[in-house]
Amino acid sequence: MKDKLALVIAALMITSMAFAISTTTVSATHTRTASIDDNTVKGDTPMVRIITIANAGPDAINRVEIIVISDWGIAPTIKIPKDNEVRLGDMVATGPDNNVVTLPAETLVELPASTLSAPENTLVIIVDGTMIRWQPVGVNVDAELLENLEAKIQDTTGISITLSAAENFELAEDIEEKIFDTTGVLVKLVDDTLVIRGEGNVVRLPEDTLVQLVTGTTFTLGTDNNITTTDEVDISGSIDIVNPPDNYGDNFVATKGATTNTIYKVEPGDENIMVWTGGTVVLPPEAKLEVTGTPTATLFDNTEVIRGANENVTMEAATADAAENQPKNWDQASGSSTLPPGENAVWAGIGENQIASGASLDFPFAITTPESGDYTIYVKTKDTKGVIVQTEITLTTDNTPPTVEITVSPEWVKANTEVTITVTADEPLAKLDNVMVAENAATENTQVTMTPNADKTIWTGTYTTENEDYENDGTAMIYVIGEQYEDLIGNKGTVDNTETFTVDRLAPTTPDIGVITGFPDSPTTTATWFIENEAMDNLLGNPVPLEGGTVKIRVGTTVYDVTPSTSGYYSKSITLTEGTQEVGIQYIDRAGNVGEENAENITLDKTAPSIAWGTIAGKALVDGVEINDNAPKITLTISDAGLGVDNSDFGKLGDNMGYNVQLQNENNDPIENLVNVLAHDNNVLAFENTISAQADSTYYIYVVAGDNQLMDNDLVKFVVDTEVPDPPVINAAYTIVSTMDTPVVVKDASRTIAGTAEAGATITVYGTVDTTETVLATTTAESQWTVTFTLTAGSNTKIEISATDVAGNEGSRTLYGWMLADASAPTVTLAELPETTDKTSITISGTVSKDAWEDWSDITLTVQVGVGRVTVPIGAGGSYNYSLALSEGPNTIVVQATDEIGNASVTAHAVVERTVTPWSIYAIILVIVALILAAIAIFGGPRIWKR
Repeated sequence: MKDKLALVIAALMITSMAFAISTTTVSATHTRTASIDDNTVKGDTPMVRIITIANAGPDAINRVEIIVISDWGIAPTIKIPKDNEVRLGDMVATGPDNNVVTLPAETLVELPASTLSAPENTLVIIVDGTMIRWQPVGVNVDAELLENLEAKIQDTTGISITLSAAENFELAEDIEEKIFDTTGVLVKLVDDTLVIRGEGNVVRLPEDTLVQLVTGTTFTLGTDNNITTTDEVDISGSIDIVNPPDNYGDNFVATKGATTNTIYKVEPGDENIMVWTGGTVVLPPEAKLEVTGTPTATLFDNTEVIRGANENVTMEAATADAAENQPKNWDQASGSSTLPPGENAVWAGIGENQIASGASLDFPFAITTPESGDYTIYVKTKDTKGVIVQTEITLTTDNTPPTVEITVSPEWVKANTEVTITVTADEPLAKLDNVMVAENAATENTQVTMTPNADKTIWTGTYTTENEDYENDGTAMIYVIGEQYEDLIGNKGTVDNTETFTVDRLAPTTPDIGVITGFPDSPTTTATWFIENEAMDNLLGNPVPLEGGTVKIRVGTTVYDVTPSTSGYYSKSITLTEGTQEVGIQYIDRAGNVGEENAENITLDKTAPSIAWGTIAGKALVDGVEINDNAPKITLTISDAGLGVDNSDFGKLGDNMGYNVQLQNENNDPIENLVNVLAHDNNVLAFENTISAQADSTYYIYVVAGDNQLMDNDLVKFVVDTEVPDPPVINAAYTIVSTMDTPVVVKDASRTIAGTAEAGATITVYGTVDTTETVLATTTAESQWTVTFTLTAGSNTKIEISATDVAGNEGSRTLYGWMLADASAPTVTLAELPETTDKTSITISGTVSKDAWEDWSDITLTVQVGVGRVTVPIGAGGSYNYSLALSEGPNTIVVQATDEIGNASVTAHAVVERTVTPWSIYAIILVIVALILAAIAIFGGPRIWKR
C-alpha cells in the first residue's frame, strides 16, 4: 500500500512540475464603466450634467472625451466658491430679460412715495383722540375716541393711500420675472456653484442659482403685485372723508367696541361710524395693499434672490482667478469631433493626474438639451498604454409638459363639509403648488394642501366649507394653474385646469302636506295610499326642483328614501298599520341639508268594534244558555282598538258611531237598556248589569257598536227556567233492599246504577257516611242515564240520587239504599320453621290481620300440607298456634286467611323436610371406631431412636 501511495505522489509531483514550467502571457485589457448622473432630463434646456468614469482595468486612464450631437453646445465647467462676487449683465446683456431674478415671498422692499390701493373691507384703525360722528336715533352725536377703534372700509372702489418716502413692505407672494434694471448689480454666490465656462471672464449661471445682493438695488414693480405692511402705516389725511353729515357712514363700519368720553360710548356692533375730516387713520400690520402704478422699489443689502437659468454674467478678475477646473488638475478643451461626428469636450490629466486602476472620477459638462427624444452620448477613454475604449450612453430628453385632471367629491356640499379634491397627472409631478378654491362671491381664494401618492401621479387634498350664511352659496371653482405644477425633470404645465362643485347651505323647503296628492286621510279604513308630489329645494334663496335630493317618507318608525326626478317629482305607495301612527314628509337636498319634517297623526281602523260575551248568572253567556235566576247579573265587553267607542246612544253623533246594549223578549221587543259600564277607556267598555225580574221564558241580549268607520252587532239568546225537575227513577235491575243497620255488603267498591230522568238533566249521586255528605258521581241524562261511582271501603254509606235540569234547578232526591264495600283482604304471617327435622310433627304459628269493622269470626284461616287442608282457629288478637303431622321427605306448608265476602289474603308458606336414619349406618360407624382403637394398640406410643 505504501508502495502504491508513493507512486501516486510521485506521479502528481511530476505532473505538477510540468504545469509549473508551462507559462502564458496575457495582454493588459482596458476596462472601465461610464455613467451619467441623470439619463432623463428636460428637453431644450441649458444644464450641467456629470459623467462618472470608473476604471476597472489594470492601467490608469489619462484622457477622457465626451462627444454629443452638434448644436448641443457642450462645454466644460469651472467652480466658483461661495461668497465670490460677480457683477450682473455688464458685457453680453441682450435685453432686460437677461437680468431677471425672482424675489421669494416676504422679501422686504423699500418703496418711495407711491400711491397704493386698499381693497374693499381693508381693516383700518381709528387712532385715539380722533373725532367721530354717530347717529343713533336720527340726531348727530359727536364723540371723541379715547381708545383705538378697529373698523373696515365699506365702499367697493377701494381707497387710495399715499405713502411717505422709505415706507417698508413685504411681498405678499412670489414675484417672478418682474424685477428689471439689474445691469451692473454686484451679487455674491450663496453656495459653491458650478458655472458654465465662457470666453474671458464670462460664465453662465446654472438654473435657479441663489445669489445675494451686495448693495441696495433699485427695481421696478409691475402692476397688480400685492405687498403687505410690516408695521402700522399712518395714512392720516389721505382718506377722502366728506364733511358731516353728508353721506356719513359710507366709509367705515365699526368691528370692535371702543370707549369714548361722557358724550357717547361706542358699543360693539355699532355701525355708521364716520371719521371727521383730518382724523387719523392707520393701516395695521399685514394689511394687504395693491400696487396701482409701476413704482420703483429698493432691495436691502444681503437680500437673497434667485437668478434665472444660464443667464450671462461678468465675473470680476478676482472671482475668475479663484475659479478652478472640474475635475481639478485636468486640462479642459472643447471643439468638434469627426468620428463620431458632433461636438466634444476633452479632459487630459495634468502631470501625474490620472484615473488609477480601481478609482473613479466625475466630469461635469454643460449642454443645451434638444427636444424630446432618445440621444446617444459617446464616451471615449484612453489609458496609459494607448488603449481606447468607447461607451455609448443614452440620454432621454423630455420637454412635453405634464397634464392634469381635477375631480372633486362630493360635487354638492353644505356648510362645514369636507370636499376631497383629487388632481391626477399623466406622469409623476415634482410639485403641485397653489391649488386654490374660490367659493362664489368669496373675497379671497383658499389654498389647498395637496399630498401625493407613492408615485406622485395622484395628489389629494381637502377643502372644508365654512359655516357661514348662504351669501357664498353657488358654484365654487377649483383652480390648478399650469405653470404651478411640473414633472420630475422640470417641465411645467401649460394648461390651466378648473373644476367646480356647488355649495348649498340652505335647507330645502318644508313640505306642505295639504297639497300632497294621496296623503292619507285620518281616520281611514284604507291601508294603502299612493303619495305623489313635486319636492322643492331652496337654492340661493329661490325655490327649485329637488333634483338629486332625497324625499324621506316616514310611516311610524319606518322611513322610505325616495329619489325625485329632475323636476322634483316623487311617488311612493305606503301601507299603514292598524292604529295611529305619524306619517311625515321631509326633504334633503343633494348637499345634505336637511329640511324640516311635516308630519300628521293618521289612524287606520280596519277592524270594527268587537263584542265579547261574558257571563249570565255565573254561566258563560252563550247562545241558548238556560238559567234559573230570573234577575241575573249579565257581563259583556265592547272593544275597539282603533278609534274607540264613546257614545251610549248609537248613531246619535253620526253614522256608525256609539253603542247600545238591550234586553229583548222572545219577540225581540226591547225590555230595558243595559247601561252600567264598570270600565271605560274609550277602547274597552266593560258592562255589568243586573236585569229586572222576569218570568220563565226566552230572552235576548242585543248589542250594536260603531266607531264612525265600521260597526258590528250581535244577539245572544238565554232562557229563564225556575221550575224544578222530577226526581230520577232507578231501573228495577239495580234496586237493592237495605237499611242503615243491614247495608248491602259488596266486595267491589265500584258500583253502577242506571235509570231515567228529564233529558239534559244532571244526575248527581250523593253518599252520606254518618252525617258527612259527598258527591260520589255525576252524569248527564239523555232520558236514560247510567252512572258509576266508588264507595269508600269499610264505610256504611247512604246513597241518594237527584236530577238537576239545564237551568240549574235541582229536584228532590231518590233514596237508593245503604251499601258497605269490603274490597280489602286480610293478611297472614307464618313464623320461621326449620328446613329439616326427624320429628313426626311440627308446630306452626303466626298472626292474622283484618279490617276494623270485621270480627275474628268473620275470618277463616286454613293450613294446607300436601293435599290435606285444615281450618285453624284464630286466637285473641289474631294469633294462631297449630301442630301439624309431617310425612317422611319434604312437606310444603301453606297458610291463608279469607274474610266473610271471600277476599283472600296472600298466602304464607314454608317447606320442612322430615328425615329417618338407617341402622346399618350405626354399625359401620362402630367398625370404624374399632379399627382406630386396634391401630393404636398395635403401634403403641411414640418411639425414641438412638444413633
